[in-house]
Amino acid sequence: MRNLSKYKSLRTAAAAGYPYDNSFSAGKADELIATLEDAYYFSMINIYAQGMHLLSKASVVYGYQLKMDEIAKIWRGGCIIRAAFLENIFKAYQTNPSLQHLLLDQEVQANIQSTAGSARAIVVKNIEAGISIPAYTNAVSYFDAVRCGNAASNLIQAQRDYFGAHTYELIGKEGVFHTEWTNK
Repeated sequence: MRNLSKYKSLRTAAAAGYPYDNSFSAGKADELIATLEDAYYFSMINIYAQGMHLLSKASVVYGYQLKMDEIAKIWRGGCIIRAAFLENIFKAYQTNPSLQHLLLDQEVQANIQSTAGSARAIVVKNIEAGISIPAYTNAVSYFDAVRCGNAASNLIQAQRDYFGAHTYELIGKEGVFHTEWTNK
């Protein structure tokens, strides 16, 4: 997305070919601001959760022996990453040093549950109006992917079987299966 900022003439030409429907209705300003604040908080939590998860997995793979609580503690004093939420991260990993994912912490879960609706509302409202908001959209998508017991990889197994007879597994049924997908 950042790369598109340098293509002003391309964006201007595309805007002419795809007129913008400026039907975005903000409603009451104070309600919109509260919803935006919650959506931002939701997105920020998910971004930190994703980053901490990546660090913890890299620590295991490369033997870094990272202490996640210490990382949050160090970042609290930084000039770029610093945020009040780092205290929540610090506490989460202090309470449970082997926390599998930040989104599994009870306090974080409470924050996510109270802000998820606002994040979805902001994403939907912007998508309906044709406004690109990739960070918020990706935060909602990441959250939905993390909390989905049956991920998209289940569908990918079927696609691989269709195109290359790679077989697939079924939920609730033991074994490996292959389907003749086309009638020849």
